[in-house]
Amino acid sequence: MLTVPVFAGIIDCLRDPIVVKDRQHRIVLANEAFCALVRRTRQELFGKSELDILPEHQAKEVWSHDEQVFETAIAGTNDLAIVDSRGAERTFRIRRTVVPADGQALLLVSVIHDTSSISKAEQAYDESETRYRMLADATFEGIGLTEGQLVVDANDQLASMLGYSREELIGVPVQQLVAPESREQVATAIGSERKAAYEHMAMRKDGSTFPVEVRARAAVVGNRRLRVTAIRDITDRRRMEAALEQEKRTLDNIINLNPFPIQIFDKDGRFVRQNEASRAMTRSESPPPGYGLFDDPVVEKLGIREQMDKLKQGETIRGEAVWYDYSYIDPSLPSNPTCFNYISYPVKDEQGEITYLVHMLEDVTKRKRAELDRAKLEAHMRDLQKLESLGILAGGIAHDFNNLLLAITGNAELALLPLSPSAPSRENIDEILRVARRAAELCGQMLAYSGKGRFVVGRLSLSRVVQEMSQMLAVSVSRKASLRYIFSGRMPFIEADAAQLRQVIMNLIINASEALGDDAGTITVVTGEMICDRDYLSDSCVDDHLPGGRYAFVEVSDTGCGMDAQTAKRIFDPFFSTKFTGRGLGLAAVLGIVRGHRGAIKVTTTPAKGSTFQILLPAVEGEQDDPLPAEEPVARKARRRTILLVEDDPDVRQVGAKLLKYLGAEVLVANDGRQCVEVFRAHLEQIDCVILDLTMPVMNGDEAFEELRKLKKDVRVILTSGYNEVDVTQRFDGRGLAGYLQKPYGMAALVKILDDVLT
Repeated sequence: MLTVPVFAGIIDCLRDPIVVKDRQHRIVLANEAFCALVRRTRQELFGKSELDILPEHQAKEVWSHDEQVFETAIAGTNDLAIVDSRGAERTFRIRRTVVPADGQALLLVSVIHDTSSISKAEQAYDESETRYRMLADATFEGIGLTEGQLVVDANDQLASMLGYSREELIGVPVQQLVAPESREQVATAIGSERKAAYEHMAMRKDGSTFPVEVRARAAVVGNRRLRVTAIRDITDRRRMEAALEQEKRTLDNIINLNPFPIQIFDKDGRFVRQNEASRAMTRSESPPPGYGLFDDPVVEKLGIREQMDKLKQGETIRGEAVWYDYSYIDPSLPSNPTCFNYISYPVKDEQGEITYLVHMLEDVTKRKRAELDRAKLEAHMRDLQKLESLGILAGGIAHDFNNLLLAITGNAELALLPLSPSAPSRENIDEILRVARRAAELCGQMLAYSGKGRFVVGRLSLSRVVQEMSQMLAVSVSRKASLRYIFSGRMPFIEADAAQLRQVIMNLIINASEALGDDAGTITVVTGEMICDRDYLSDSCVDDHLPGGRYAFVEVSDTGCGMDAQTAKRIFDPFFSTKFTGRGLGLAAVLGIVRGHRGAIKVTTTPAKGSTFQILLPAVEGEQDDPLPAEEPVARKARRRTILLVEDDPDVRQVGAKLLKYLGAEVLVANDGRQCVEVFRAHLEQIDCVILDLTMPVMNGDEAFEELRKLKKDVRVILTSGYNEVDVTQRFDGRGLAGYLQKPYGMAALVKILDDVLT
């Protein structure tokens, strides 16, 4: 665009006087020729009108013509006779046109030509024509001059654009240069006297079409009404726009195919656009008006204002992005939060200035839950591995210890048999048996912890077991403790060992009493049934992947000191105790017994408020069995039989043989499975029964049993072991096992099993 000084310099080069007026007819610019014509300086002319320069009648004539051009915006021409400074009358032709200035304002440009001399007029015309032609040919746009529906002039660019020579284009109808689909549009534009700007499809001489941008305006030259049209080929622009639109659609498709919600903001954090995943998440086409990334309350809630400010300022965090986690809590599901990973990063231009901010949201709820589940599973696996390893250790120790106890108790019983009640040594031997039984109890706890204790399984009611223990429990608690029982009206039956369950309940009651200390408090015992799902069972102390279903439970609660989290994690560890004189096997044995019964333990505790232990055992259907009367030791002799005793421990083998001989049996011995088979083969018809140890070197009891059955299918085998009967007999189910003898056994147990098997 030409500046005022440049324009002034240009018009000063012209010979014809030129004056520019505003809408109030005030002179805003005049060239030197005009100043010379009216014999005034530019400063004197600035702001003056015709009334200040010309005689009144001439001024009014000039004013009238100027006003007409202002009103119609159509260039006009009139002649004016002026007396110059020397008194000579001269004729001037004034050509007027209006031009826009500052958007809407109009300026009137008047070119005054001295027509007194025809030659000068022709010369000026030729110069003007030359300048017009030079300007028209120098432009990149095609320029055409039309009168009515015909082309009367055109520059070289327009002719080349349409595939014509300049001479061929003169006289061509305008509609011949327009594609059929645009002819009605162009006809309407030509019929208008106003300025026009529009786009249409032009047609070349060869019939091909192309898009053009048109700007046109009407002009009056003398008595002719002409139309000046500037035409620009916009094929490249349309192609570029199409490419940009295609790129935009491709980008939209890429963004919308992204499963993560994406929002794009301008450099000030104001919302620009979002993808389909974001629309689905926000349930709206766009956020509320004025929504901005940096105004989001989430930013304040997460305490990440500093990071977002740095991002806004273009600083980089983790390279080019800000990362942060956020948990969204749905009001309808407060216990099930949705976890998101927010990623915000800046998009920069070639100069490194931020143009956009991309905000991406990744739903990591499943990943977070999987991580928590994996951590929980790993913790359970560590607990199981710890319990398994300690259980193996405890079971192994208990098994070997049972062999030692059998040797001790067997020899002690044999020593007692020939003694009279008044014998001085009888008291000492009785004390040996008493201490051995205490050792057997400890051994039983170790086996219970390992899950391999001796279970005598029957159908029981937890409520009845607790009721039968109530008197014993009452004397086991502190004097300041109040025992309270809540029994379910209808209790399902369970398959369990009553003695083992009594040990579990007694341990829990004693622990509850000790938790009360010297303070008064309440111990509440509750029994009942419940339907447990896998989630509930998996939250137990050790998750053995128990199946969901119907469970009977007994709960022992106290109002005592409770436990902190660190203590609660260790209560089932062997030899861990908060008591000064405690052995630390009580709760460890409880855990072993419960796991051996395929049950679970759940513990709830709060420091200074108390603890609750809930024992869950699988329920079964059926009538409750009457408890069997306790067996009294019997020392009667068995009938004369030949028994093969197979035992790898020499002490156990020796005392077992003595007990059998005392009962009147003829005893053959073997120290391992292979020797057992050899002895049995040698005395096949003589041997009535085999007492076979389960765990032996060279050939174990399982393998030896199979070899014996090959030699004699109906062989009577009594299996003996320190492990529980259920685990052992299940392995021999359907294989013809005659009986099972739990170590350490005494005379009475030996007599009973032999009577059962050999009678």
